[in-house]
Amino acid sequence: MTVDESAIRGALDKFWNESDLTSESQMTTARRNYLEFQARRYLDIIRFLSPMSPFSGKQILDLGGGVGSLDVAMHATFGGKYDVADYFLPPPSVAKVSSKYGIRQAYRCNLTDPDPLVSVTTRYDFILMVEVIEHLLVNPRVLFRGLKKYLNHPGYVLIATPNQARVTNRLRLLRGRSIRDGSMGDIYAPEANAPNGHVVEYTLSDLRGLFQLEGYALHMSKIVQNPASPEGNPIRAQSRSPFRRLGIRMLNTGLASRLALGDELLGLFRLD
Repeated sequence: MTVDESAIRGALDKFWNESDLTSESQMTTARRNYLEFQARRYLDIIRFLSPMSPFSGKQILDLGGGVGSLDVAMHATFGGKYDVADYFLPPPSVAKVSSKYGIRQAYRCNLTDPDPLVSVTTRYDFILMVEVIEHLLVNPRVLFRGLKKYLNHPGYVLIATPNQARVTNRLRLLRGRSIRDGSMGDIYAPEANAPNGHVVEYTLSDLRGLFQLEGYALHMSKIVQNPASPEGNPIRAQSRSPFRRLGIRMLNTGLASRLALGDELLGLFRLD
């Protein structure tokens, strides 16, 4: 199916603007910049999931989804309704407009608990986890096992996470440097409930093995290189240099994908 990038961008802009994010004590201009930075990966996720559409009538949970921006982008493309679960509930200004953009309800969750969705009463066809598992301080098998009681059969778990085998990590190791992410400050958050940095990153074979141990099977996967940071966004602005833009195109070729050189791992795991 054709993915309408302008429709997605328009829906996200309207959602963020109507949510009045900068008026909330929890939502600053820097936070808005971060949301836009994260949204650069949504097109690849939507293209990856398009063979599984239509999503109308499906039960879908965005786990660790923050204010629900990914769900707004998916609703603009696929339609359907989406639930969101995160450690913090969205602020009131977001909750007030969410239903206009396909977000049905929000739950509070704690992914370090054996039963991470204890307040949820729905079984889902799809659980989405985008940029979540690399921040976990617990064995991911505990989380994958805990999700099983909330999945229909068949049910699917989407993982989007940094690819440990990406070319930049390989170059860091050759130079004797750590591959651990320093972009969020300390790897282990110094303040209670603050997000950790990238505690653990995974290769596709890592995730396939972990999911298989819990009874899931890999349905499909892809390695992609994320687009550059949006124009005017101060987060990782250096990625907009001509050299880096050329690198992004090269790392999205078929050969680079087969060699797992891109920075983002997309995997869809099925539970029968």
